Amino acid sequence: MNRELKRVSIVVMLMFVALLTSTTIIQVFQAESLSADSRNTRTLYDSYMVERGAILVAGTPIAQSVPTDDNYKYLRTYSNAALYAPVTGFLPINGAATGLERALNGELSGTSDSQFFDQMNSLVTGQASKGASVEVTIDPVAQQAAWDALGNLTGSVIVTEPKTGRILAMVSKPSYDPNLLAVHDNQAVTDTYQSLVSDPGNPLINRSIDALNPPGSVFKLVVASAAIESGKFTPDSAFPNLATFTLPGRLVDRDQLRRWHLRRR
Repeated sequence: MNRELKRVSIVVMLMFVALLTSTTIIQVFQAESLSADSRNTRTLYDSYMVERGAILVAGTPIAQSVPTDDNYKYLRTYSNAALYAPVTGFLPINGAATGLERALNGELSGTSDSQFFDQMNSLVTGQASKGASVEVTIDPVAQQAAWDALGNLTGSVIVTEPKTGRILAMVSKPSYDPNLLAVHDNQAVTDTYQSLVSDPGNPLINRSIDALNPPGSVFKLVVASAAIESGKFTPDSAFPNLATFTLPGRLVDRDQLRRWHLRRR
């Protein structure tokens, strides 16, 4: 009788060890991969349970979360969407965030290390967690002026404050509406994203920071400023773009001048 009890006890103990080992592997070693699995809708829903912080320009929200009646609890909305799309980016339900939504996700979602005590306070008091708002350096007047100046052209405009390096305006055209990528309809988001990806204008590319085109010569700003300050020229003045440059005693085209500079180096 004791032999049978001993065998049963060993089997039960091994079952407990197997259960403990399996639970440890799932909760410790596989937790991150399971959380990141796109099929894990519970994690996706949990990420929307927290009211995401707003992105502010001059104190006014250009991105904020509003309550909804579906499983996601909150819907991300964007004001002046096309104007600020290169700044905010977008937060989809079935993919990776972009722009500030991605760069400052920890702060906006309330999960950054700097918000640890806020998280603890929410646990103790039972209050709903809330992400932090983020104030950006964009000047709404400069942003709108840059948008209007770019018109229907394809390109970007960046305005910085020389003394501090703050970004006062960042515009990229063509742009898009982030609201269409934040709706709580998986198929609608996928269709919109695919249409934007296939758009020959590449509206999803932020040409201010992602484009491969080199920026224009910075020194042209100095020359243009000096020309306007002289009183002889206006912002609408046109200058000839000659194919040759006359050096003392000879005529040199651009290719020859470039080769001459290379030899001098």
